[in-house]
Amino acid sequence: MKKFFKKNFRKIYLIIAFFILSLILLSPIFIATNNDVFLNQFFLQKTWIKQGDFSEIPVFLKSAYPFGLKLLFDKDLTIVDINDTSNVLDYLFNNIPSNAYVYPTETYYYYKFPFEGKTYAGNLRLLDAREGKLHIGYYDVDEPHGQVHYSVLDGSDGVEIKSIDKYNYEVTYKGMRKVFHLTSMASQQPKSLNMLPEEEFIAHIIDESGIIFFLLYNNETASFYYILDEEQSLGDTFYFLNGFYLIGERTKYIFYKDDEYKRKLLVGVYQKNIYLNN
Repeated sequence: MKKFFKKNFRKIYLIIAFFILSLILLSPIFIATNNDVFLNQFFLQKTWIKQGDFSEIPVFLKSAYPFGLKLLFDKDLTIVDINDTSNVLDYLFNNIPSNAYVYPTETYYYYKFPFEGKTYAGNLRLLDAREGKLHIGYYDVDEPHGQVHYSVLDGSDGVEIKSIDKYNYEVTYKGMRKVFHLTSMASQQPKSLNMLPEEEFIAHIIDESGIIFFLLYNNETASFYYILDEEQSLGDTFYFLNGFYLIGERTKYIFYKDDEYKRKLLVGVYQKNIYLNN
């Protein structure tokens, strides 16, 4: 054993040094994604990367790495008053990256954060960003149908919003500048989806769960329905319940397998997720 270590000392030393250096270099990413504030952005990026969508890696690193470095040296604020949405926004702006990616097509930037032994979930919505307005809302996850803290903030509240282009907005609050990148996917048409003559494409939907849908409208039955987008990363692993239905291992979403048109229609979701509004 001693002869082995003596003979391979240089190799062992280099391996250990490489391992330690890798930990140091990767620590900002770990810190960013294990912060007290849970960000749906990082959850979606990691989910899609695990599913094999490696195009998300550069975007993830661009956002997570500098954010992790900031958290290493910059202490975050604490929430003083949970009923003061301006105070909570101050806290959130200290705990979201400078490049914030808004994946859900409803323009919600989702988050969760702890306060006095409770967990609050909510979102920043940029629907009216062009008008200089930022929506903020959050609620106690244990009482999702209880009190909702909600405000629409604008210039009079110290929120300045600058439109970079249709899908990118620079938001400044108390000297903190964040760029929110919205997705352009909503208007993207299906490439290979089989549709009935009476069906109409409405929108391309990214759900906060990481599942991507095509929203269709049936003019004959006057009904809307979601169809799984299989042209993108699926965001889950699906298993057969029987010959006609599939269930997602992570989301528990249930799809009807339409063999004739080779597509999967959403027909069921986990009841608890409806209650939690997640």
